Amino acid sequence: MTTSSRIRDEIYATLATFQATPVPDQRLADLKKRQKYAFLTSLDTPDRVAGGLARFVALTGGIEVIEELYRAYDRVTPRDVMEAAAAYFTPEQRTVVVLKGAQQ
Repeated sequence: MTTSSRIRDEIYATLATFQATPVPDQRLADLKKRQKYAFLTSLDTPDRVAGGLARFVALTGGIEVIEELYRAYDRVTPRDVMEAAAAYFTPEQRTVVVLKGAQQ
């Protein structure tokens, strides 16, 4: 079995786990916190504030949507993750691309 097929099989097994088993509550809570605080800590210079907020302003005309976004993330449940995995990560919707490094 090649390395790429082992990696592919591991990805498929992980997807199957997410489809069949709810994510532990604490793991999901930790991910939500990490996402929020990673965004906030990325706003550490004027350039990064401008860059980090620009897409929200461009899409909505303001930054209020950021709070809405993180409130929406807070409402995501383990069952939501499981249902989304089952709905969107199906074999019929997969595209597999294998990238190989240059021969030396």
